[in-house]
Amino acid sequence: MLYEMQNPKDIPYIKQYGKAYGTVLLHEWLPEISKTKNLFVLDSFEEFKKIEAKLPEVFTCRADAKTGENPTLRSRRQLC
Repeated sequence: MLYEMQNPKDIPYIKQYGKAYGTVLLHEWLPEISKTKNLFVLDSFEEFKKIEAKLPEVFTCRADAKTGENPTLRSRRQLC
């Protein structure tokens, strides 16, 4: 799976992810204040290598999960 915000066909799939959903809405509703020019949703290092050339020198990477599903990445903090 590899989704890109600049591809209109991918937008419904990107909106399934909690954090990405808010980013897409801001970009759609208030593009003049959105600092996000593009957004990718990917799930492997191999997919990252496919888009690496499209990325600016400095970019942000963050973990996300589909709304309603448990995240696959956990924080390092242990709950007692």
